[in-house]
Amino acid sequence: PLSARIGLIVLLAAALAVLLFLLWLLLRAQSFRIAYRLDRVQQRFGTLDEQAAYYYRDVLRQLALLDFPLQTGETPLQYLERLRAQESFGTGPDLSPVFARIAEWRYGEVPLTPEHVAGMSAVHEELEPLVKKKMGGWKYFWTRMIRHPKNG
Repeated sequence: PLSARIGLIVLLAAALAVLLFLLWLLLRAQSFRIAYRLDRVQQRFGTLDEQAAYYYRDVLRQLALLDFPLQTGETPLQYLERLRAQESFGTGPDLSPVFARIAEWRYGEVPLTPEHVAGMSAVHEELEPLVKKKMGGWKYFWTRMIRHPKNG
């Protein structure tokens, strides 16, 4: 009968929609996993300035998720000193490769080198497991991999 065929079509359409959604989730998660690899960042952004800015923006996001947001008007070096003074952040990675370099680049007009960007990449990589641990699996998956800004 026609109603059975319609029901089957609706069921197949719903199953297809679920499969497409799961595929999208998988692709989005994979895209996030490689988005901050140094080789990918170098391919995506042509200049060291763009690469450093990309890492810097996400390190700020990571630190905000760890409950250490940048305060309004705070310079990178002031922020670094405040983070160093936080006992709860004492076991975190050394953030100097990010904030000292950003301050030198922005305010001291010291050109960035590939080593500076590699240092920022390493700090970013060290912070990500801390973010994941603090947030827990599902919240991390949703916040960092699904809702994460596509272009950093």
